[in-house]
Amino acid sequence: MLETVLTYISDQKLIESDDTVLVAVSGGIDSMALLVSLTKLKYIIGCAHVNHQLRGSESDADADFVRSFCIDNGIRFHHITIPDDFFESGNMHEKARIFRYQWLHNVAADHGYSKIATGHHLDDRIETFLMQAMRGTGLDGLESIPKVNGIIVRPFLGVSRKEIESFASHNSIPFREDSSNASDKYFRNKVRNHLIPMIAEIDTRQGKGLVKTLDNIGASRLLLEGLIEKSKSEWIRKEKNETIIDLQPIRLLNFGRELLYHLLSPYHFNSSQSITIFEYRKTKNSTFLTQSHKAFIKHNQIYISDILNGDSCEFPIEIAVPSKIKLNNVTYHFEVIEAKMDFQFLHNTIYLDADLIGETIILRNWQQGDKIKPLGMKGESQSLQDIFTNQKLTQTQKENIIILEANDQIGALLCWKTSEIFKVTDQTLHILRVSVSDN
Repeated sequence: MLETVLTYISDQKLIESDDTVLVAVSGGIDSMALLVSLTKLKYIIGCAHVNHQLRGSESDADADFVRSFCIDNGIRFHHITIPDDFFESGNMHEKARIFRYQWLHNVAADHGYSKIATGHHLDDRIETFLMQAMRGTGLDGLESIPKVNGIIVRPFLGVSRKEIESFASHNSIPFREDSSNASDKYFRNKVRNHLIPMIAEIDTRQGKGLVKTLDNIGASRLLLEGLIEKSKSEWIRKEKNETIIDLQPIRLLNFGRELLYHLLSPYHFNSSQSITIFEYRKTKNSTFLTQSHKAFIKHNQIYISDILNGDSCEFPIEIAVPSKIKLNNVTYHFEVIEAKMDFQFLHNTIYLDADLIGETIILRNWQQGDKIKPLGMKGESQSLQDIFTNQKLTQTQKENIIILEANDQIGALLCWKTSEIFKVTDQTLHILRVSVSDN
């Protein structure tokens, strides 16, 4: 296997002779085999381990195991433990991934490593491709795991899990088994434990066809990126602190909708927002918001600018989650979190089923004729006017009511009432949490 890995590194130009490599090591068989492989291939390496503290004493034992191995083999060891309260909110896996890669880059910068190597292999690449395809994605997602991403390299993408297991066995490489890998609680494990074996039974070529497909997707993505970069000079211009996209000529192209998405995605606008902007024909201006940028349309021009602290926006507003927005001198925080057994509801916060809501929500003022089915109400929807009258709201209070709309239905009155339609139940997997603050 060493010869295969060395050839792959050379062909893909992953590591040069003068590179120093920081190897991300969990203690599992893949990363331990990578650490030993690069050692045997005489590369200058160091080891980095993140203790996520998600499996209690098991996680601590993993850290001790990797540290001891590095000490015994004269390998530089870098380690960090994620704080206990880090995973109290947000998507646990996504937050862990972001934290891990940011820390790896920091270690590389501080200690002079020119490359970061991870133990992703061929099976991981296929698993990720299948997961992304089932979730719905574009070329970036379908390409799965890239061989190179900045200074991050993946020397094992050319070898399978079976080859790694055989290499570890023949070289008596010690490793730790993560007990959570056997559980079907996580989506990836379901794909790995059930779907991959089924595909192997149907196709005995060990995934060679899928690998060829992934390589073709990667080539198509590179071609698309080149064409998009070329088109930017024609459709985009900069003026002061704004990016301006000329929308009218893009609408005339038969691939205009797809092109606009690729022009907007670097600013974190999602596909739903891109479609809405492409089809937007109203004379009244509208604001579209992401976690980093806001955009509005005026005279067939899209004006994009950074979100600054204290920025306020005008209705209607279409936002992608996560986002933070200031309205009526109050800051609203929108985030998606996992539904857990020990989940607790907080004051001045509303909770909706994020999967029912979808990827985009609209904030607007209330209008005559608006109706909502309040949480717990099993009968007909109530008009907002009747609700306001029953609650004896003043005209000013009514004007300050903010409507959260999703899929053409009212999901909530921020942060007051929520709809029965989007309520959190025992079947909810992800929760849209909307909270408020004074800053």
